[in-house]
Amino acid sequence: MPTYEMGQWLLVMCHRTQQPSPDYLVAAFPTDEIREAYLSIASERAEQEVRHILRAFVGHSRSLGSFDRLQVLSIEALRKEQGREATKNGWSPRFTEYEIRALNHLSGTSSTPTWEGLTWALDLLPHAPQKAIDVIHAYMYAHAQVLPDLRISGLTDAAELIRTRYILQGSASIETLLELILNLDSRDFEYLVAHLYEVLGYDTEVTPAQKDYGKDVIARKINETVFIECKNWQGHVGVKVISDLAGRVSMEQATRGIVIGTSGFTEGPATATEIASRWPSRISLLDGIELIKLMNQHLGSEWHRRVERIIQSERSRQDRRPK
Repeated sequence: MPTYEMGQWLLVMCHRTQQPSPDYLVAAFPTDEIREAYLSIASERAEQEVRHILRAFVGHSRSLGSFDRLQVLSIEALRKEQGREATKNGWSPRFTEYEIRALNHLSGTSSTPTWEGLTWALDLLPHAPQKAIDVIHAYMYAHAQVLPDLRISGLTDAAELIRTRYILQGSASIETLLELILNLDSRDFEYLVAHLYEVLGYDTEVTPAQKDYGKDVIARKINETVFIECKNWQGHVGVKVISDLAGRVSMEQATRGIVIGTSGFTEGPATATEIASRWPSRISLLDGIELIKLMNQHLGSEWHRRVERIIQSERSRQDRRPK
């Protein structure tokens, strides 16, 4: 049974030294202690190191292993059984793409790897980490019945590492990102929010600066219209903003309203959070920390390095909207 020390394990993962033994674990974090220790410092590690680990975890294309051969035996047994049923009932047996690849590879009729690689998902980093996680989840969902436990562990570890490195931590602290946002012009902040909701799948419209009627951004999907009020203030957002938006949502029959308050909201009886709680299906509150996490998740944790380009691009897109 191999023993593990994180420094040695990282040298192996980065191909700076050979695996001490064939059963030395590289397809997943080898111990819970190393997993927790590495995730706690993931934001500080070199990008190349993180990607070496992720490539090993998500897996390259590969051919049959002993586990696959056991799977093929059961597939072949199923094929024979279905073949007998097909002869009697006049229908053709159906196989998944994995089963077809496995059978063809074992019979020598195809050189296509049984397991198709997933490293292409890393092309989504760092700008679309949630999509990379979604790819991993979809892969596990499609192969849940045939994936070995170790492969499931590796894919789960990859998703956790992506979430920690590219969504929760990134290369800038929450405090730094809050300061960056608070220093934005209010109009630029509205463009940034509009871009975020555009990425979330909405068609967004930034309303005129002087006559927005209590809604800075309108986000639309099929059967859904969301009014978004953006308050990029140093102080807490109070009751009036919440009440005004709730009234506007009701008057114009929008689906719901969202108030984004970078510095948070007043709390306690008869305050912003209490008023919003009266209409949970109509009004949502989003503070600066929640907004940053949402942007990290959908724009990538390095969005702050591109913030000027994001705002300018969204401004140009809004200018091209039909008036």
